[in-house]
Amino acid sequence: MCQYCQGEYFNRPIYDTDYIKAFIEDESNVLVIDDDFVTSSVEINYCPMCGRKLEIEGNE
Repeated sequence: MCQYCQGEYFNRPIYDTDYIKAFIEDESNVLVIDDDFVTSSVEINYCPMCGRKLEIEGNE
């Protein structure tokens, strides 16, 4: 468990500079990358920081 994929910490930036931000969206298992011009998202199964399997409540 880590600060990027647990509870109240969802949407905390994994990577954050003046131009690029990356974060795990609120409990939806989606990694969002925003570079101020284009926002991309990809569904993920594991936290990119700690490797913990991400599960949506009720979908175990």
